[in-house]
Amino acid sequence: MAPHASRGRTSGCGTSARNRKVPGTEPEAGPLLTILRDAPWLTSGRARAWCRVIAFLCIVLTVLRWGLIAFGVEFLGDVRNVDFTSFWTASELALRGHPDWAYQPERHAAAQQSLPGATKGYAAFFYPPVYLLLCLPLALVGFLPSLAIWLFLTGAAWIAVIRRWLPAQAGWLPVLAFPPAWNNFWHGQNGFVSAALLGAGALALDRRPFIAGLWFGCLSFKPQLALVVGPALLAARRWSAIAGAVTSATLLAGASWLIFGRGTWIAFLANTALARQALEDELVGSAKMQSVFAAIRLLGGSVGSAYATQLMVSVPVIIVTMAIAAQRPGGMAEGALMAAASMLASPFLLDYDLVLLSLPMAWLLTMAARDGFLPWEKLALAAVFPLALISRSVAQRYGIPVTPINVPCVPGCRRATGCAVRPLGQRQFSGRAQIGIQFRIAPVPIDDNEVIAALSRHRRREIEGFPRPQHPFAQPIVTARASLRVREHRDRGHGPTIA
Repeated sequence: MAPHASRGRTSGCGTSARNRKVPGTEPEAGPLLTILRDAPWLTSGRARAWCRVIAFLCIVLTVLRWGLIAFGVEFLGDVRNVDFTSFWTASELALRGHPDWAYQPERHAAAQQSLPGATKGYAAFFYPPVYLLLCLPLALVGFLPSLAIWLFLTGAAWIAVIRRWLPAQAGWLPVLAFPPAWNNFWHGQNGFVSAALLGAGALALDRRPFIAGLWFGCLSFKPQLALVVGPALLAARRWSAIAGAVTSATLLAGASWLIFGRGTWIAFLANTALARQALEDELVGSAKMQSVFAAIRLLGGSVGSAYATQLMVSVPVIIVTMAIAAQRPGGMAEGALMAAASMLASPFLLDYDLVLLSLPMAWLLTMAARDGFLPWEKLALAAVFPLALISRSVAQRYGIPVTPINVPCVPGCRRATGCAVRPLGQRQFSGRAQIGIQFRIAPVPIDDNEVIAALSRHRRREIEGFPRPQHPFAQPIVTARASLRVREHRDRGHGPTIA
């Protein structure tokens, strides 16, 4: 029997070739659809030009806001009234020996009002005592120096991680012009921390899974953004990473218990009722919140309908994430998926948390730099990139929640989830997430020598004329995966073949 090359699954997504469209067979799209699908207007030069404009404006606004403080002039609000006041005053209370007061709104608010230039607003501290450990040194110096150090260190951590996600030719422009990063910077928030932890974990997931798990476990400081991480690791059977996550989360919880005492944890648990009230009664503001829950509330829906809608979105998102993660598309692909899915699954998501978008967007750019853009990917980037600059203002002025509409664009790109599929003979191997050939095994007996010959012919047909995988173990992985599937099928009593 003359075996044919497989039209089974490609590594990472399990998409059958029978569902693929062969080039030249698709119906011709209209001019408008082509403009949107392929976005020929979004050239590299135009993208860089817009990045320069956005970066320049954001830097100028930041310099003016900070520089005029020295002359007693407020520009775009006093920097002493940013969200960072919650972290600094929580640290101050803990250093004075009252860490539980950070979870008592009256005392925490009084500490914030004692700051020079403070307004009547209140920034609550809803984080677990694990995060209080990170905030503990903040009040060792004054408020403004502490804010500057906080932004510098957390921003540097995020930049170090995201630069490793981006293709080398991207340079610094996408980083300096990324609007969610500036939004987080202006609020003095912790979006840099969560994105850096998730990104660092994904980078280490393939080679050092336990270390990756340690990074993932540190996300316990913001558990609403880690809803998808545990199920994804479980579905991918990444047991070492799970062990690392449990280890770091347990150590952090234990350290906070020993340092701050049992009373602080009790106060935190009692304060969760206020966090729920802030979500349901829009105390934070649905325009600032970016979740599906907040979108329903912004559109006038009741609390019950908002919870129901959020559940209808969260459950399928988690299921789809687990299904894709089970295919083990690779650490960066899984990290991009977890980041995008976390923003859809969490009901408590603020605009500065959109720094997480940098991970799936960077992954998409990396894959596009190697293989070119797939249809709709440029349009997705154009829609998502300026999101943080307009999401709150559009929500406040027009009552339109744009984030839940745009966030699915990123995970919806096939490449962002490791599911880039090309017709047989046109596929390019690029990156660990794309390495490997899998074969569909049919229950028809075949001689082992024919299997070996078929595998050899298939590899030549698949790889000949295209760039070889940039990985020293690419060929052994190909052979090992194919042999494993043949051996597994033979154990069931059937002889293998390649269909």
